[in-house]
Amino acid sequence: MNRRWTLATIAVAIALVTVGGAALANAGDHGPSSTALTDYFPAGVAEAKPASFEPAISKDRAISTVRNMLRDHFGVTTPETLPTSAILATFSGQAHDGRGTVNDVPVWVVVVRDLPSSTSPSGGPRGAGESPSRTRKGRPQFTVAIDASTGVVVHSVVSGKVIPAK
Repeated sequence: MNRRWTLATIAVAIALVTVGGAALANAGDHGPSSTALTDYFPAGVAEAKPASFEPAISKDRAISTVRNMLRDHFGVTTPETLPTSAILATFSGQAHDGRGTVNDVPVWVVVVRDLPSSTSPSGGPRGAGESPSRTRKGRPQFTVAIDASTGVVVHSVVSGKVIPAK
């Protein structure tokens, strides 16, 4: 009986360490999960799908571009303090860079959560009537598709409601 109890305790401990480690690993990211990327852009206007490729633009450069946009266009003085993540994807939909409708453009999808309440969702680079398809109440978030080859902003949207982190 003692041996069974010891083995059960070890199994529970291993399970807790595994789940806790996964939670800690995800806690710093707060980013788009590969399965929820379609929720980050306006339904029927744009979509992103997880992808694997070698980008010409680094993840840090994509995040820096978005932080500069927040600083320059939204007056966010310390965007580096906001929860930010990026994931590689392909983007299809209406491009904001003058290309019109595009298909499968390799991009970094950068998501910045918890924008200060003074950041107006209507004041950002967002098309008329655009809103994410699945949302919940919360602080605004800024989602940007950055061309992974050129660093150009392909599409961006500020949402007054946020997608829950997964």
